[in-house]
Amino acid sequence: MPRGKGFPKFSSKHTLMLSSEIKSPEAFFQAIFWKSSSDAYTALEIFNIIKANEEKIGGLPGKEWKHICESLRIKPTKFYSILRTLESCGIVRREPELRVWKISGKFLSFVEPLIVVYEEMSKYKSVLRR
Repeated sequence: MPRGKGFPKFSSKHTLMLSSEIKSPEAFFQAIFWKSSSDAYTALEIFNIIKANEEKIGGLPGKEWKHICESLRIKPTKFYSILRTLESCGIVRREPELRVWKISGKFLSFVEPLIVVYEEMSKYKSVLRR
C-alpha cells in the first residue's frame, strides 16, 4: 500500500504510568517511557534539544536528525520512535511546512479532561483549577 509524504499514520494512544512520584522532568519522561529508563533519558535529551532550538531558531530542523543521533549515540530508528511517542503524547509537534519539530501544548489538553471528570465524580477539586 503506497504511503503519502511524511510520516506514516500511527496511533495516538500511549500508556502513561500515573504516580505521585512524578516531581521532576526525569520522572515525567520515566512515566511515559516506563518500559525503558534509557529511552526516558534519551527522550528528555531530545525534548531539551527541541526546546533549545525552538527558543533560538523557532524549532528543531528535521535535517538535524543525523547530528542528534550521533551526539546521543542512538540509531535513527530509536530517534524517530521516541519522536513518534512524544508526538502521540502531545509533547512535541511536527510542522511539515517548516520542516521543524516544536514543543506542543497538546499534552495538557489530554490531561485536563481527566481532571474535570474526576472532579465531577468526586467531591475533590484540583488545586490547579481553583
